[in-house]
Amino acid sequence: MANGSTRPHRIDTHHHIVPPAYLAAEREKILGAAIGRNQGVIDWTPARALEAMDSGGIATAVTSISAPG
Repeated sequence: MANGSTRPHRIDTHHHIVPPAYLAAEREKILGAAIGRNQGVIDWTPARALEAMDSGGIATAVTSISAPG
């Protein structure tokens, strides 16, 4: 890499988030949209998002509100 780092600098351009206020307001719609897809969406936290990014070598994320937004 040009900067001498051996760690990749990946950018997630479609990183889903579920802010607590959004979950509180739209819980039933979110759960309905998650059936058969990603049931873990209701367990979203910033810490879990950062853990997932770290495990995938993602340094930057462009957020997108999760379904059904």
